[in-house]
Amino acid sequence: MCIQKNIRRKIHIPGIHSLTKNTIIPVVLLVLMAIRVVNFNMPILLFYEDYSSLDASWIYAMNEFSSLGLISGKNLFFTYGPLGKLIIPIGHNIIVSMIFILALLAYTVPILWKNVITSKSDRRIYRSIVVCLITIPLYSLNCFILFVCLLMSITALHHKRSYIHLGLLCFLAAFLSLIKFDLAVAALLQALALCFCLVIRKLLSLDLFSSKLGLSAYENDLKHTITVKQIIFHILIVACIPVVCVLLYLIYNPSFKDMIAYYKAMILLSKYYNSAMATPGLDRMYIVFVILLLLLHILILIVPLARKRIFLTGLLGTIPILYAYKSSIVRPDKEHFLISASIICATFVLMFFYYFKYRDHSITHSPIKEIYLGMIMIILSTSVTTFTLRYPFTPQVQVGYNLPQEIRETIGDRTTTAYPWIILWKESDDLNFVCFPSLQSYVAFYPELDQMNSDFFNGTDAPEFIIFECKTIDNRFLFWEAPLTTNAIFSNYECCQVSSSEYRELYLLRHTDSPTILSPISNSSFSANITDTITLPYTNDGSIRTISLSIRKTLPATIKSLFFRIEPLYVHITFSDGTEGVASVIPEQLTSDLPLDYTLPDGTKRHITSISFLCDDIDLYNETIEYTIIENTPM
Repeated sequence: MCIQKNIRRKIHIPGIHSLTKNTIIPVVLLVLMAIRVVNFNMPILLFYEDYSSLDASWIYAMNEFSSLGLISGKNLFFTYGPLGKLIIPIGHNIIVSMIFILALLAYTVPILWKNVITSKSDRRIYRSIVVCLITIPLYSLNCFILFVCLLMSITALHHKRSYIHLGLLCFLAAFLSLIKFDLAVAALLQALALCFCLVIRKLLSLDLFSSKLGLSAYENDLKHTITVKQIIFHILIVACIPVVCVLLYLIYNPSFKDMIAYYKAMILLSKYYNSAMATPGLDRMYIVFVILLLLLHILILIVPLARKRIFLTGLLGTIPILYAYKSSIVRPDKEHFLISASIICATFVLMFFYYFKYRDHSITHSPIKEIYLGMIMIILSTSVTTFTLRYPFTPQVQVGYNLPQEIRETIGDRTTTAYPWIILWKESDDLNFVCFPSLQSYVAFYPELDQMNSDFFNGTDAPEFIIFECKTIDNRFLFWEAPLTTNAIFSNYECCQVSSSEYRELYLLRHTDSPTILSPISNSSFSANITDTITLPYTNDGSIRTISLSIRKTLPATIKSLFFRIEPLYVHITFSDGTEGVASVIPEQLTSDLPLDYTLPDGTKRHITSISFLCDDIDLYNETIEYTIIENTPM
């Protein structure tokens, strides 16, 4: 009887305990992965910017316009790089998705199979990341790339030949600069974070710190494996990223001039796109969320400091978390974001108390579920908040994007473009379409980007027709959204046809052989408080007035904008006929010559007689605004 009890104790009790603690979570995740692989209705990678969405114009143009001889990065600039069209198969083709997964396994399996990561705890962390990366649903290519970058950096952190994996990460960052520049920035940040972690690991392994912090012998076993020379070598590898970027672009397009223009445009787009496109509101909720995210993350992974490799792994994971946070505020789906934020914060709190319960356990006997939950938390915090909203076409919207027959007959096979941003008529009406450099007007957030479009419409390659709509996004003022481009259009084109329908009002502009040229005759400059109403006298003498302004953010506003979108700036406009309007503006664009007198496509003349600026938090901007008003004579 006693022998039978001992047998049951050896077979049953330890077996179930081992299965529950070490196996059940990865088994469940692998089952989920198997379900996703066999379910062809749910591809492994989901990418929602497909041909059934309004934002399809971004990807559609990258493919269609290549047949027109346009080279992305030379005469076409957008948030996607010259190889941006490579992302289309993701989520649409199960074979392509499987190739991505197989490539990931080919990279990770040999690392685990050969036991190059000697620590059992490190292998558990690494295995949990790989399993979570394969099984957790990814809602965009951005998520997948971020996880691959995270995986490479963690591999380098735990691998004895870290420079190899860091080199692969740096090459990936350079290659991504030709696909989507903001992803290249994220990969670069991941590489810099890895170098930072290596420096921390070196400091923690010094006798001065290890003795004061009470690091165990287990945690101090890599004490002599990281040298100062190795850290410098890693930093030099990261410093080579710009060189590789230049070489890859020159292979694609051997022109230094185009290369400089491309990367300059991409930097400007990356800097201004998120801040200008973000939907207002929820800013305080966002900053509270990100603070909780980081504080709980640090509390879980840094205490006690003896868990330095788990802490460093978690530190690397903050890069995709912050990137996901910044991306999610561009076009947030409020309900989904609130739900995902609540789930993530709840996970943090539960993990904190779970860790607090086992805080006295040594690293070698720490429950494996804690590690898996930590990695799942990192993956979820990125994949849930960076999904792209889908706007499916309805039959009514599809009808709205068919050109009226009379406009289609007028255009014929002559060159045409669409302004400010709808290009879907190219597909629906098979137009002889040409594209201006920024592809869509609302991307020209900076005078240099606006100047590219202006030069195009003033040049010899300008199309004969423009399908024009008096509309903008984010309630902007059309004639101040991209002022240089707008001035170029109305100087070189005249309205030849108007079409009104239930869905939109279209103006067909035809290129004229006698462009309007403005010759300045006088100018005046003055300063005023940002809250003052500025009167702009109008004299009906045929002159055309333009204005330029200098509005700067304060230092707190600049810091605030690093974390979330600051409150937008609005302009209140009064016209000569007594009508008024309020529109959002981008301060960087106001330095150009903004029209105070302009003519709508239907021939209506408009004259601005006063302006004032509004903001929910006006203290974000400097009190003083510099104004310059120029009077021009049309020639």
